Amino acid sequence: MPYVEIEVRRSRTFVPTEAHGIAASWRGIAKEIKGVAEGLRVLGSALEAGWAGNARDHFLREFGSLPGEVDGCAELLDSLAGQVESITVTEWETVTERVWQTANVGTE
Repeated sequence: MPYVEIEVRRSRTFVPTEAHGIAASWRGIAKEIKGVAEGLRVLGSALEAGWAGNARDHFLREFGSLPGEVDGCAELLDSLAGQVESITVTEWETVTERVWQTANVGTE
């Protein structure tokens, strides 16, 4: 029985080379944002200690959650960086393979 050539589809799955660089950039930005949140906490503490009364209470109501919200932004970027790192791409290609023909199909 002779060899025959057949076309076969093959897949190749990989993480794009850009993914790690993009994720690293996003993590760098997240680190900077965390620094901004910490700076806001320091600023808030300094302002909180320096005054009293209605103005202080109003400020704390408006400003109090801001550092946490900024941290949340950093956490989101960090999470998205992880998603980018795990992205996979599958490429399909058709290749010709030489295989041994085991039976004569359609000759009976």
